[in-house]
Amino acid sequence: MKKIISLVVLLITSMLALSGCIDGEAENGAYNIYYVNKDFTGLTSQEYTPKSETPIDQMGEIIGEMYKDAGSIDYNSSKPEDVNVTKYEIKDKTAYVYFDAAYNKMSSVREMLCRSATVLTLTQISGIDYVNIYVDGQVLLNADRNPVGNMQANDFISLYGDDLDLVQKITLTLYYANETGDKLIPYNQTGSYLKNENMEEYIIRQLTQNVEEENLYRTIPDGVSVNSVATRDGVCYLDFNSGFNEESLNIDDEVAIYSIVNSLAETGYITKVEITVNGEKNVMFHESISLNQSFVRNLDIVETKAEE
Repeated sequence: MKKIISLVVLLITSMLALSGCIDGEAENGAYNIYYVNKDFTGLTSQEYTPKSETPIDQMGEIIGEMYKDAGSIDYNSSKPEDVNVTKYEIKDKTAYVYFDAAYNKMSSVREMLCRSATVLTLTQISGIDYVNIYVDGQVLLNADRNPVGNMQANDFISLYGDDLDLVQKITLTLYYANETGDKLIPYNQTGSYLKNENMEEYIIRQLTQNVEEENLYRTIPDGVSVNSVATRDGVCYLDFNSGFNEESLNIDDEVAIYSIVNSLAETGYITKVEITVNGEKNVMFHESISLNQSFVRNLDIVETKAEE
């Protein structure tokens, strides 16, 4: 019988069951296969009893079930249809799952849903304590371009709450560059971000992407990453890597700066933004704007209807 149960309860039950079995096999030979919920905000599970007996055969069978077209209005496959598994194996209590290059095209939220479902499901198999993912022949990298490495179920328990959700949904006004790169255009955008990241990180990530259907252009180029971000007493302290001052797009420098500042100000709790590069504040951004100041919202640089 199919059941949608609280993820936390399931995880605790699974961990207790696993710890109580010498060989690690799930109780009664049944496993909880994790799928993505219908809103793509978290996971749900379905009980499944594999027909195979050996760990490697069970792994193949369960991967087939977990990644197949769910055919349900209540949940979705753990991975997008165009992402394919090219190989899988078990070595030293670690399950290795190899995906093709399409894996890297998933959004950060969709990728985390796929990854957590994979780890939470496969680590129930006897003889599998960890999962390691490869993409297009290379080890999976995190946002900082470091190898993710071996993952276990406990790595994901803290991401989920009693509501089953992994992500927060949000609607914000973000500021993108216009076609000529000399003005900002506000755009109301609805999206989702992971519970283990903050809204500021989500905003910066959105500004690295064009909104092509609206002819809106990104203001943060490739090669730029956030070292750290923190907000205290209404001030957002944002530290970029050196790429922030080395890379550029075909936009005015003021547009680049105030795209970030104006967008962060839309949170309602940020009134000032202080930007540093690798911790340094005495920096001239592209030799034109001093970062040794607190930036506040600037609506003078926003394109008006008459200017369109």
